[in-house]
Amino acid sequence: MKYDKSDRKYLTFSIDNKTYAVPALSLSGVFANPDVAILAMAPKFVAGIFFNETFNIPIIDLRLLLKRPNPNNLEKTCAIIVSVNFKG
Repeated sequence: MKYDKSDRKYLTFSIDNKTYAVPALSLSGVFANPDVAILAMAPKFVAGIFFNETFNIPIIDLRLLLKRPNPNNLEKTCAIIVSVNFKG
């Protein structure tokens, strides 16, 4: 089966009226308001650690990392878990 680039699907989300996209194939999960353990002495953009069944996953607050204001409606906040492969 040949893979056609036009068949790619993306998860889109917005931060401060700007839209971002993540390739669907790199998604490991989406969690609404996950329980996050706070990390002492972590940078402000690190919201904490999410403990799932297999891994401990650092949660990065993209609003803070991108220097965007805090949202007015936190009920729409979620964690998007993305698999990233580093070479090197």
